[in-house]
Amino acid sequence: MRLTHAAAAFATVTAGACSTGNQETAPSATASDVPSAARHAAPFAAPSTASAMPHGPWARLAVGDNIACVADASGALVCSGPGPQPTYPRGLLAPKGAALAVSHEAVCVGPSGGAVRCLYFDGSASFKTDLASARALRIVHHGVCALDDAGVSCAFGRLDASDPPVRIEGIAAPTAFDARSSILCAIDAGVVACASTYVPRPPFGVDEGLKPPILAKPIRGTQGAVEVAVGGIPCARTEAGTVLCWTDNVAKAVPGLPKATQVVAGSGHAFVIDQGHACALDEVGAVRCWGNNNDAQLGAAPDRCPVVDLHLPKTGPDHRCDEPLLVDGLPPIAELAAGYAFTCARTTQGEIYCWGRGGPQREGVSGLDPELRRLEL
Repeated sequence: MRLTHAAAAFATVTAGACSTGNQETAPSATASDVPSAARHAAPFAAPSTASAMPHGPWARLAVGDNIACVADASGALVCSGPGPQPTYPRGLLAPKGAALAVSHEAVCVGPSGGAVRCLYFDGSASFKTDLASARALRIVHHGVCALDDAGVSCAFGRLDASDPPVRIEGIAAPTAFDARSSILCAIDAGVVACASTYVPRPPFGVDEGLKPPILAKPIRGTQGAVEVAVGGIPCARTEAGTVLCWTDNVAKAVPGLPKATQVVAGSGHAFVIDQGHACALDEVGAVRCWGNNNDAQLGAAPDRCPVVDLHLPKTGPDHRCDEPLLVDGLPPIAELAAGYAFTCARTTQGEIYCWGRGGPQREGVSGLDPELRRLEL
């Protein structure tokens, strides 16, 4: 289903598509004097001159399901998916320091001190949301969530016509957060707290204000966490490099300690997780991945790993690596992102490498091997 949605989204891009009542035009990423009608007509069109094209070295990377988006030093975006051509989300800028999030249907940017702006891949213009001052963004099921200095807020519904933002209770001063589908987790005072963002609407005729609050509850055994990631299940990384994973049932605290795996040493290094695999970045820029490897999303041939019992969600009787596996052939890496059956990395020199059978699979990638390819845009 994810692949179908992503392919459909990119297939409709070139056709232009419907606009919505409260969409508004944002300044163009390349020319502020372009008439608004032109920006509405072609939000994904490539800039008219070669000098205006977004180009590497790339400074930002984000993925969602089967789509990868990158931004150059100016913040201009280009996204690549299963379709034949890349797309250029005009009207959005994602410079260094701005929050950036991507899903199979939209891309959102949160500039420092400003309102979060989004653009649907099947939409006609970027639009402003009611979320502001985001330090980090995640697009969730039927909405978008933002971390700010006061906590985490989510706006649900269609992004361009969402309900007023709802503050997640139980998160007072988060240092990091992540969200996927209907699960949200944040690190608050060194402990991970998680919540389900799915709140059924009240019955017809009942005041919307009577909806129960969304409450995040602490996860036992996650003290000392410095980073959290939500995929098929949530995981957290400690400063010592231990990754802890636990059940995705956030209705109550986990009754036992989360299962731990030592994957990286040192502090300040990222890890990412998707439905069945995870990757971590160590202190020298090397990447190690573990979990499901049916689609070479660990950067190695599927038969490289034996079948094992792993704490990441099992998606079939398949090839899996219990121990973190070094991704060979990569230059030093600065940033990681994981999507559905693929992983991408941004090098310290601003190149983008992807591996796995998901993600960008079209003209514009060098090499046909799903184990490792350089994305050319």
